[in-house]
Amino acid sequence: MLLPHLPTDDITRLAETFLRHQGLSLWGLEYLPSGKRSVLRVYADLAGHAESSGQDNGVNGVLLDELAKVSRNLSVALDAEDLIPGSYVLEVSSPGLDRKFFSFEQLAEYVTHDIEAALHDPCLDPEFSGRKRFKGRLVALAGDTLTLEVDNREVDLAWPEIKSARLAPKFEDPEKALAPKKRGKKKK
Repeated sequence: MLLPHLPTDDITRLAETFLRHQGLSLWGLEYLPSGKRSVLRVYADLAGHAESSGQDNGVNGVLLDELAKVSRNLSVALDAEDLIPGSYVLEVSSPGLDRKFFSFEQLAEYVTHDIEAALHDPCLDPEFSGRKRFKGRLVALAGDTLTLEVDNREVDLAWPEIKSARLAPKFEDPEKALAPKKRGKKKK
């Protein structure tokens, strides 16, 4: 939840207050500064929401009306407290199917799910030497390190070395979904 040059604690406090009133919780904040118009993204999830499958992105529970209400109220509060310099756009949404992880602790609910991770610097592991992007099944968390199974091999990635990490949703192959099911011949 790093928001460079912004009062992160104050923005977090306001966002959490308005989200809580809608039965939501703060998943993460993202600030994209720009010369013309910066963007503050607030990601809202269901309060106390524990992912069982990792594929439910919260959209089934987070209603657009709730997000719109949070956006209106939070926008007024941010402007009144003058927490963001210059012109900005406030975006309030659910984390989505490919939810971005803002903290190491958020990964705990997603062990056994596919994760995409990008590193700041190339990997030093000899089996993955020079590689900066990984997509694999999250198999373990220990300390500040996550272990991904990539191409039937495991790689340990330290959270501080990760530039970004997000859930990699699985989609059913549309050809398989539409294909008729084959049934065995019945014997007479």
